[in-house]
Amino acid sequence: MCREITEHLNTDYVPAVKEVSRLLRPHKHRQVEIADKTVANAIVRLEKAETYATDLLNQLEEILNAVHSHAEREVT
Repeated sequence: MCREITEHLNTDYVPAVKEVSRLLRPHKHRQVEIADKTVANAIVRLEKAETYATDLLNQLEEILNAVHSHAEREVT
């Protein structure tokens, strides 16, 4: 699960954040205006990546809680 989370963050989430940041950053030498649709599409990709990351983290939390509960039962 940790490997999957790391892979997702490195291949999907962080690049999506960087893309939105790049699109929204003012640049004095930019010749062409960036279309609203381009920004909207980048935000949609970022939201999907964030949702998937949240799902993965929730799954990891469930696994860790189960491991913790099992360890507590074994101790008592």
